[in-house]
Amino acid sequence: MINPATFQTFDFKEWKQKLQQKKPDMPIGVRLIDMHEIVMKTGYSRSTINRWRKAGTFPDGTLYGSSTRRWLESDIDAWIYQARG
Repeated sequence: MINPATFQTFDFKEWKQKLQQKKPDMPIGVRLIDMHEIVMKTGYSRSTINRWRKAGTFPDGTLYGSSTRRWLESDIDAWIYQARG
């Protein structure tokens, strides 16, 4: 049987404050974007981008799970700069 005198309660406020103080280790300016943002940014269709990606002429990005793909915005910006010459 648990002795109520030795039972410690969970302090939700303290946990929330500690969680908010943690900062991600990613450098400032690093952002992941999805296909929708790439379509908006480049003006090319989703199918065209996928065709280029499979051909190796567009950044491949990173697959998260089975169907979620994200790209570093800096990689897409570099590709746009290179494609415009």
